[in-house]
Amino acid sequence: MAIAFVSLVVVAAVLRFGALTNLPPSLWADEAWFALRAREVLNGTDLLPLRTPGFGVGDSAFHIYSTAFVQALGGPAAFSARFASALMGVLVVGVSFPVTRSLLNPLLPAPLHTSAALIASVTLTFLLAGLIQSRAGGQMNGSVLATLFTVWGLYQAFAQLSWQWALMAGVAIAIGLTTYEAALALPLIMVAYCAIRIAWPHFGSRWQAMKISGVTLMSATLAFSPMLAFYYFNPGIFLAHAADEQAVAGSVVLRTLLGLRNVWLGVSVAGDLVPGRNIIGWPLFDVFNSFWLWLGLGGLIWMQWRQPAAQLVLVWLAIGSLPSALSTNSPAFTRMLLMTPAFAMLIGLGVIWGWRWVTRVWPCAQNWATTLLIIGFCLSGAFSVYGYFLVYLSQPELFDQLFIGGRRVADIAITRATAETVWVTPRSNPFIREPFELLFENTSVHAFDSTPDCQIYPHQRPNPTTFGIIQVMDANTLTLLKQAYLSGAEVETVFHPDGYAFATFFRVPPQAPAPNLAHAVQVDFANGLRLVGYDVITKAELGNQIEVRLAWETVQPMAEIVSSFVHVGHGDNSDPFIGQKDGPICNNWPTTQWEPGYRFIETRLIPIAADAPSGDYDIRVGAYLPGAETRIVITAASVRTENERAVLTPFVVP
Repeated sequence: MAIAFVSLVVVAAVLRFGALTNLPPSLWADEAWFALRAREVLNGTDLLPLRTPGFGVGDSAFHIYSTAFVQALGGPAAFSARFASALMGVLVVGVSFPVTRSLLNPLLPAPLHTSAALIASVTLTFLLAGLIQSRAGGQMNGSVLATLFTVWGLYQAFAQLSWQWALMAGVAIAIGLTTYEAALALPLIMVAYCAIRIAWPHFGSRWQAMKISGVTLMSATLAFSPMLAFYYFNPGIFLAHAADEQAVAGSVVLRTLLGLRNVWLGVSVAGDLVPGRNIIGWPLFDVFNSFWLWLGLGGLIWMQWRQPAAQLVLVWLAIGSLPSALSTNSPAFTRMLLMTPAFAMLIGLGVIWGWRWVTRVWPCAQNWATTLLIIGFCLSGAFSVYGYFLVYLSQPELFDQLFIGGRRVADIAITRATAETVWVTPRSNPFIREPFELLFENTSVHAFDSTPDCQIYPHQRPNPTTFGIIQVMDANTLTLLKQAYLSGAEVETVFHPDGYAFATFFRVPPQAPAPNLAHAVQVDFANGLRLVGYDVITKAELGNQIEVRLAWETVQPMAEIVSSFVHVGHGDNSDPFIGQKDGPICNNWPTTQWEPGYRFIETRLIPIAADAPSGDYDIRVGAYLPGAETRIVITAASVRTENERAVLTPFVVP
C-alpha cells in the first residue's frame, strides 16, 4: 500500500508540474500579481503586501508566501505562483490519504479503510477541477489543504480528547482564512461540529467536549489575531474579501437555495459555465465517479450518520456548499474545491461498500470486481487527463479568460529580441502590466505605452527594429508606423480565435529615417537632449488651445528625467504671457531610458488665455530638471534663443 501511495503522489506531481510554464500557454495577471508581491516579501519591501481585491487578487497572504517560498528555492519568478499552486495540489493529494484514512477508520474495517483512502487519493489525483486550479497560479488549493488539516484536527481532537489536535485544527483554520474566500466556511464547520460534539458527546463527557471546543476556538483566534489587527487598520481588504462571498441579489434565502441546487447539480449533472474554471458544462465528476459518490453519500446518511466521522463529513459538505452557492455564477468550482476531499472520501466509501456487496453475493466475482474497478478508475483518470490537456486547453474561450494573447505576444517578442530591437505596446493595461514586467525581465524587450502625447520612432538604426502592437489595446500605433515607414512590413500576427488580429508585429528596416516634422531645427542642450523639429497648428482663438508637436532626440544617455516647457507670449520677456505647458518629456518612456537612434515626438495642447490681447506672438521651448530652479543651458541652436529658450514660429492672435 505504501508503494501504491508513493506512486500516486509521483503521478500527481507529474500531472501538475509537467510542462507547467507552457500549459496553460498564458501568464495570467493574477498569478503575475502574486509573483510580484512575493518578491516584495523576499526583498523586505513589504512583508504583508495585501491589497483590496481588484484586478489582481490581493487577499491571499498564504499564496503570496508560498510563492515567495518557490522563488527562494530558485523557481522561475514569472511562474512562481503557478509552481506554488502545483505544489499545493500535490500536497492535497498526499495529505488526503492519512486524513481520509483517519475518518474512515470507524466506518470501515481494516484494511478496507486504507483501500478506501487510497481510492479517495486516486480521485483527487485525476480530478479535472483540481488539475485546472493546480496549474493556474491561483490560491485555491491552499484552502483545500487548510480544510484537510482542519477536519483532521477536529476529528482527532474529539476522538482522542487531545488539546494538541485541537490546537492544530485552530491553527489550520487561521491559516485557511488567509488562503481564499471559500475558506470562510472553515470557522462555521468548526462551530457546527463542536456544537454537535457538545450536544452529543460521543467521546468522553460533555465537559471534555466543551474544553476541546474552547481550545480549538482560542487557538484559531490567537493564530489569526495578527491578521485581525491588520484588517482592523485595513478594513477594505477584508470587507471586499467577505463581500465576494455574498455576491447575491434579491432574497438571500431564495438565492441561496437556488445556489445550493446549482452546486449539487454541478457535482454530477451540469458544471461550472465560466470559462477558465472548467470545461464548460462538464460536471465536477464523471458518470463513473458520480455513481460511487452518491452511493457513498446515501450509505453514509442511511447507515453511518450516528458516527462522529460521518457527522463531520456531512457538516463539511453542507457548510462547504455555501461559498459556491452564494456566488453569482454558481456552481463555482473554485469555491467547491474545499469540498472535493469529502467527495473523494465518499467515492472511496461507495466503492468499498459496492465491492463488498458484490463479493458477498457472488464470492467468485471478487477478482472480476476488483479488475473492473481498476479499469474503471484508469479510464476515468485517462478521461480527465484527456479533458485537461486536449479539451480544456483548446477551448477558444481561454484566449480571453486567461489572456493567452498577451503571453503569445511576449514569447514572440523575446524570441525576436535575440536578433533585433523589439518594442511592445502597451505596457500599462492591467491585463498585461505585471505579466510583461516579469516576462521581459532580463531581456532586451522594451514594453512601453504608445500614447497620443508621445510616439517613439527608430531613426537610422543600424539594426532592424520591430514593434509588437496589441491592437485591441492600441488602435493607433500600427497606422502611425505604416505612415512613417513605407519600407516597413508586418512580419507576424497573433490572431484571436474569432479570426481578427489581436496583435501585429511591424518591422522597421535598418537605417530607416524617422518621420520629419514640418519645421526642422537643431537645438542642443547641455545634457545631451536635442530638439530636431516641430509642428504648430496655429488656429489661435482666444479661450481655445493650440497644438504643438516637438521632435526630440538624445546624443547620449541621460541620467535624469527631463521636463520641457512651451511658452506662448510676445517678445523676449513673453509679455503679455498668454499660454504655457510644462511637464516631463514623454511620460510613457522617460528620458532616463532614452538612447541615441530614436526620435520621440510629443504633442502638447496649450490653452490660450481668453483675455489675451490681439497681436503678434511666438512659441518658445526650453528644458529643465524637475525641482531645479534653473533651465538647462542651450549649447547650440539653429534658431534664435533667449534666456535658454529656443524661439520657434511666430503667429498672430486676431
